[in-house]
Amino acid sequence: MRYEFIKLFSNKKIIIIIVVMFGINIFLATRNSTVMYEGFNSKVYEFYMESLQGEYNEDKYIRVMNEYAEMQDLLAKEGSYLQQYKDKILSVNEYKEISSDISMAKSRIKTIEYVVEKTQYYSQCKNMPSYFYDIDVNDYIENMSVNIPLLICLILIVSFFFCEDYYSNTISMIRSSKNGKNILCFNRMMCVCICSITLSVVFYIGEFGVKILLMNLGDINANISSLMCMKNTTLNVTILEYILLTIIYRTFFGIIVGIIFSVVAICVHKYIVMFMTSLGIVFIPVLITDNILIISKGLEAYPLLSSAKRIFGFQIMYMSVFIYLVFGSVLLGSGYYLIKRYIY
Repeated sequence: MRYEFIKLFSNKKIIIIIVVMFGINIFLATRNSTVMYEGFNSKVYEFYMESLQGEYNEDKYIRVMNEYAEMQDLLAKEGSYLQQYKDKILSVNEYKEISSDISMAKSRIKTIEYVVEKTQYYSQCKNMPSYFYDIDVNDYIENMSVNIPLLICLILIVSFFFCEDYYSNTISMIRSSKNGKNILCFNRMMCVCICSITLSVVFYIGEFGVKILLMNLGDINANISSLMCMKNTTLNVTILEYILLTIIYRTFFGIIVGIIFSVVAICVHKYIVMFMTSLGIVFIPVLITDNILIISKGLEAYPLLSSAKRIFGFQIMYMSVFIYLVFGSVLLGSGYYLIKRYIY
C-alpha cells in the first residue's frame, strides 16, 4: 500500500490538479447562494438581531409583535394622515414627522415580517433558540451541495489506480502475479478509501475555514434550532457541532462514492468512460427522482440531517448511514472478489 501512495504522490500532474481543485473549492466557498426576497433589508435585519441578541424569551416576543402591529397601524393610516394634513388638522412639521415614520415603516416592513415569522417559530421551539445575525450561516448550511472539485479529485485518483495499468500495458503482468490477483486490487481500494477520507476532510474543513474568515456566521455556539432552515431537525446540538457533524457525514459518503468509482473503473478501464459514468451515478438520479436516499443527498448532508422523516421507525439520517454502510461493505467485499476474479 505504501508503494501505491508513493506512485500517486510522485505524479506531478495529479498533485497539480488536486491543488487547483482545492483552490476552486476555496473560491466557491466565498460565494453566497441565498437571495432574500424583494424588500428584505440585511442592514435592518442586522439592527433587529443586535437589539434582540441572546436567548429567546416572552418579553422579546411581545416587543416584536408590538412593533409589527405599530408599523401595520401606521401604514394603514397613511391616507388618513394625508387627509388630515389637507384639512389642516396636522401642521407641516407634524405631517413631515409622520411621513418620515411611514417611509421608515415601508422600508422595514418586509424585514420585520421575517423577524415576526422567526419569532413565532421560536415560540414553538422545544430547544432554546437564540437571536443573532444568521443570514450567512443559514446560507452555508442550507446550500451545502455536492462538492464537484472533490469528486473530480476522487475520479482522478481512482482512474490512476485502476485504469493506468491498461494504458501502460502492465495489466497482463498483474494478472499473472499472485500478489497482483490477490493483494494489489484490495490495497488499491484501501488507498482510495484513505484518499477519500483525507481529501473530504481537507476540502470540507477548508470550506468551513473560508466561511469563518470571510463571512459573518454569527453565534455558532447557539442551538441549531435557532436557524429556521433546521426547523424539522430532531438534533439538539450547537451550530458548530452540526457543522462538524456534516463534515463527518459528507466524509462518510465520500468514502462510499470512492468505492463506487473504484468498481466503475475496474469495469470500464477507460478514463473518459469512467469519468462520465461516475458523474452520472451521482447526478443522474437527481434528474429522475427526488428520493432523499440517493447518494447526492448524502454528499450534501443538509437534506438528510434537516429531515424528520423516518424509515421503519428510524430517523432518515441514521437509516441512510446504515443503508450505505451495508451497500459499501458489500461492494468492497463481494464486489471486490467477483470483479477482481472475472474482470480485473
